Amino acid sequence: MTKYKVGGASVFKVDNVGTAGTSLTNQQAFIDTIDGVGKEFMILDVTTFADVGERVVPGIQVGQEFTVSGPWDNAGTGPDEVYSSMVKTITACEWFPAGTASSRRKYAFDALVVNYQITGAVKELVRYETRLKVSGTVTASTV
Repeated sequence: MTKYKVGGASVFKVDNVGTAGTSLTNQQAFIDTIDGVGKEFMILDVTTFADVGERVVPGIQVGQEFTVSGPWDNAGTGPDEVYSSMVKTITACEWFPAGTASSRRKYAFDALVVNYQITGAVKELVRYETRLKVSGTVTASTV
């Protein structure tokens, strides 16, 4: 079983131009944490009076919230340039947890940029965090 480190191989791309899927910007150099990308479905209760136990079926896919964070940078493709103007915008995203080499997993989805914030403390790196919420479904495939 191969184990992958997030910092080395993982790639997260986001569309910061506005034409979904045509100009994804690689944010790999500016991310040290991605939290919570995956699939989740609503649970629908279909229990009737005649049932002896609870019965459930899967409902629609839930738009999960997740955060992306790392060292702040105001370079042309850095997080300040990319995320600060995207708050309240739905954007195309791609995440390659194990890198972009052939036969590696890719997750593609649209997400609403919910917030963007910058934090700093004495003797610490200036950092950013942006929170996104999946809009629609997450599609898993291989590169």
